Amino acid sequence: MLGFFASEDFHLSGFQATFNVGDYSEFRLVPHKLPIAKQNFHINNDALKITWSSQNQEIKKDELLFEIVFEEYQEVGNIYLDSSTKNEIYQASDLSVYSLALENEINHQNNDDAVQLNILPNPFRNVTKVQIVSKERLATKYELIDATGKLIKSKSILLEPGINEIDLNRTELPGAGIYFIMIHRNQSVFIKRIVLL
Repeated sequence: MLGFFASEDFHLSGFQATFNVGDYSEFRLVPHKLPIAKQNFHINNDALKITWSSQNQEIKKDELLFEIVFEEYQEVGNIYLDSSTKNEIYQASDLSVYSLALENEINHQNNDDAVQLNILPNPFRNVTKVQIVSKERLATKYELIDATGKLIKSKSILLEPGINEIDLNRTELPGAGIYFIMIHRNQSVFIKRIVLL
């Protein structure tokens, strides 16, 4: 599952984006804050094209806008915006046009900034191990949020270069369901889905 979150507060009148999805053939788009319907997207030659509009949709920073959900057997890699197409956001107040960008694209282009997250096992029943691979020593925090965006836990951590591990126990979560772990690094946020059975 890949969630798309707002990076700031604004009023949205629409956006268009084309995502390179590679070999991922079986997935669905799930609307959250943005009521994206089936007629707003289609798949063509490894590309997911989305066009959506509204008169004035109020968006708050860090709100989950929509997510791409993959079949469980597919290991999700990086998905990128197609640079050969227009990827734009339209602001409702004055119809200003802004380029759309994804945090993971910035990190992909500059590998020195990358933080990698691995969760094994995932889904899990009792305990899972979160591996955080960092290129540098980094004082940061991790946050656990539920599928609605509600903060469950926030904890400061010190990452060392290489592999850092956090054990996550089911008692730390309210119950079975889908959660997200977020690692903050400067202006970037790295997100991974966790499923508790």
